[in-house]
This record gives sequence, C-alpha cells and structure tokens, in this order.
Amino acid sequence: MQLDKLKGTLVDFNQLEHVLDDAEHVGAWQLEIRKHNDDPLELDELILHVHKLEGADQDGLIRNLSARFAEQTEVHPNRIVFHDADEMRRLQGVGAQLKEQKVVDHRPLAPIADAPLPVAAPLDLLEVSRAGEVEVPS
Repeated sequence: MQLDKLKGTLVDFNQLEHVLDDAEHVGAWQLEIRKHNDDPLELDELILHVHKLEGADQDGLIRNLSARFAEQTEVHPNRIVFHDADEMRRLQGVGAQLKEQKVVDHRPLAPIADAPLPVAAPLDLLEVSRAGEVEVPS
C-alpha cells in the first residue's frame, strides 16, 4: 500500500492507479504532483497528463475523470492536460527508465534555515567558579 498526503488528504496511490487504469477512453496517463508556482510553502497541485483514445470527447472525459477522482480519492486534479502517445511515452520515461513513471513528485523540498548552529566551547577552555557557574576565560 502506497500512501501519501496530498492537499491535506491521505491518498492511496494504488487505488488511484486503478481509478485511472479503469477509466474509459484513457490510454497512457501520468499524475504529476507539484507545488503552486514551484514555491515549497504553497499548496499542492495535481496535474493529470492523459493520452485520450480516438473518438473520446475531451470535455466529457475531463468531467468523468474529475468525478472519478473525487469519488475514489476525495481530491480533484487541478488540471488535466492532453498529450499524444509520443509525448506520453517521453513523460513516463519509456525507454529511458526501468519502469513507467505513472506518479511523479516534483515538489521542491522545504527551505532549510541558513542560520548557523550554536557551537559550544571545548571543555578544556571552560573554568568552573566556586559558585558552580561556568566562566569562559578571556
């Protein structure tokens, strides 16, 4: 079971793969997870990349996929982007990766503060006064 938190909701990616694999008129697909404006402090965005099969109505497919997402995972994709078969193979890394990349996480890591950590003086430089206070010799 592969679980991760998206948009504040715990999502089972194994279930999500079944939702997309079983969708009518969908060939290849990829779910991209990123941050809005690539800002690590912004909200998560879900972008669904899809290769629609011939004869499928694009607007109807968008409605169908959004409804399936909401029903099964309680989250909605922010965008659904349609690609041809060659572009989907490139996005999934077919021929370049060992396995198709169906779910990719492009979220940047949260920034780490640049403040230096405090450094304690070595023990041999410290002197303990009679009152038990530590004094650093000048």
